Amino acid sequence: MSSNIDEINNVIYGYLIGGEPGELGYWLLLVIKLIAYTFTLYYVYQPLSLIFLAPLFSILSENVQDCLSNNETVFSFARFWSDLKRGLKIGLRNVMIQLPILIILFIVGVFIPFISPFTMIASFFVTSYFYGFTMVDYRNEYYRLNPSESRDYVNSNFIQSMTIGAVFNFLLYIPVLGTVFGPAYALVAAALTSDNK
Repeated sequence: MSSNIDEINNVIYGYLIGGEPGELGYWLLLVIKLIAYTFTLYYVYQPLSLIFLAPLFSILSENVQDCLSNNETVFSFARFWSDLKRGLKIGLRNVMIQLPILIILFIVGVFIPFISPFTMIASFFVTSYFYGFTMVDYRNEYYRLNPSESRDYVNSNFIQSMTIGAVFNFLLYIPVLGTVFGPAYALVAAALTSDNK
């Protein structure tokens, strides 16, 4: 991955300044590397980590919904496996939609610097929507909505999903605490703000 980024950096440097990298080129390439690594870690790692943690989030969401509805769901491996496959399918679909949008916003922000503040804000809202979608979907999973019904529910409750996702997104900026408490907050918020039926 590092060698690919070096090649991209050299191409970008040649495009922007021309010639071989010197002292200025070294610093420019370093900044480009930092941006590329930050983009990769934040915009790729975070959604993928949510997918890998899906089984844990599913169990937590189920416990919250059981408390709210005064039910007790009996653990079933068949249901757990079905929910896991469903969650992975929706999670991967969301990543495949989210990443191209973020990449386009990133490229536009790099090559048209004066609108980069707007692309950063747009990126925040895009990631917030998909975080909110993911967390509300765990509620939908509990009520056995299929993926299509879940998308319809999330889109018809757009403000709810976006708000949950935005607060969750803000929490992720808090080292350690955000990643520990953020998902729990979002799952509970999705349950409490939904019409539980």
